Amino acid sequence: MLNDGYMVYPVVDASGAWNQYEAQAAMDRMSRAGAELETVFALGCELQADWKLPSANDMLGPFIQNLPEYGFVLQNFWNNANQHVVPDPFGMVK
Repeated sequence: MLNDGYMVYPVVDASGAWNQYEAQAAMDRMSRAGAELETVFALGCELQADWKLPSANDMLGPFIQNLPEYGFVLQNFWNNANQHVVPDPFGMVK
């Protein structure tokens, strides 16, 4: 796919491998070829894009149930969203 001009984002913690060495070798090959390695959490965040959207409610459940360490991060954000204003030094927030 990279040779055909597509950007490739393998989800490394959702792929099967027989052992750690096999997984690391595959990730190294993909990375050297130009693929951008991602995790399930990073993919979910990319798909959600903005956690203030109504679809965030649907995205939160799977994280809490299957990836609790990330679910806690998301719950903390969700519980504190719009309560603390953090200045945007780069003027990128619209």
